Amino acid sequence: MAVERRKLERRVKVPRRRQIDPTTCERDYSTDEVEFMRALEAYKRSSGRMFPTCSEILEVLRNLGYEKRPTATHAEPMKSDDAEDSADAT
Repeated sequence: MAVERRKLERRVKVPRRRQIDPTTCERDYSTDEVEFMRALEAYKRSSGRMFPTCSEILEVLRNLGYEKRPTATHAEPMKSDDAEDSADAT
């Protein structure tokens, strides 16, 4: 009979540095960005949907307290410098 020589010890779960998709570029994220990424990951886990729809992402944003700003009643005039830049681009 074979004797089990390994001890079955559970590894201590080390908290990850950040819950960030490894396919994204590594950079320093703002506090708001990290909060959003964590909220989205939590939503994915709780819903079982790894690819949430735009509506579901909007729901996550609203749950974080984000709201759409009211639109302006009139368009702001373009600055003269901006008008020259857009004319040069053509």
